[in-house]
Amino acid sequence: MLDLEKRLYQVLRPSLIVYINKLRVEKALIGMDINEEYKYFTRNFFHFKKIHVNFFKMLPLLNEKIFTIIENEINYLMWLQGALKKDQKEIHKMSGFNIMHLEKVINLGDYHNNGK
Repeated sequence: MLDLEKRLYQVLRPSLIVYINKLRVEKALIGMDINEEYKYFTRNFFHFKKIHVNFFKMLPLLNEKIFTIIENEINYLMWLQGALKKDQKEIHKMSGFNIMHLEKVINLGDYHNNGK
């Protein structure tokens, strides 16, 4: 799992648990037991607009938080790319390897500063 996925999972998981339980109590999930109801939910969450639209209506700040996490990730990656391009010759000279060939350099910044 990528770090972005982990952060989104940490934010979404508790909310989804609460929402699934709410749907279960309201008898909106089809199944003979909890496992079947969960399978119904996972198969139909994105197929029925009503289910996922109501999820975000119930938790309006969740949508904002998700977009902030993604926006910070994009800002950080853009900043990192610019910094690496700017400094790549000096880094190569000092270290002996081409820094532009690194593959996973993400999540090293402070998210209070647009992901830097």
